[in-house]
Amino acid sequence: MNIKDEVTKKYLMHYKDYVNQLIKAVHDKTIRNSEGAGLGLIRGISEYDLLCSDIKLWNFVVDADNYYSVECISFE
Repeated sequence: MNIKDEVTKKYLMHYKDYVNQLIKAVHDKTIRNSEGAGLGLIRGISEYDLLCSDIKLWNFVVDADNYYSVECISFE
């Protein structure tokens, strides 16, 4: 993505850090069970027209939410 807006760049950096923390929590099984719910990653980019219009990013976010929803129902 070619993003020139500094506010959007900063948001994406924070979003990336947040996603990396979630990945670690899922890997370490320290995150709550999904019980079928998503992580809310879709909502995190859906409010930015530029971000949600990027199909590749959108698909990654949807896949991550779906993975958590289905695969992390219970860590037992």
